[in-house]
Amino acid sequence: MVEKSNVKPVIEMSKMIELHRSFNNIQKMIEAEHDRQSKAFDVLAGV
Repeated sequence: MVEKSNVKPVIEMSKMIELHRSFNNIQKMIEAEHDRQSKAFDVLAGV
């Protein structure tokens, strides 16, 4: 008798792709906020 896997590869891969996209979007948002803050500091410092 052969045991069957509890994992459904297509579903798990889809979840992983979705998580990866979410991570990338959050990373871009953080970078954009960092750039915005840097520009604000430059303006306040008179650079």
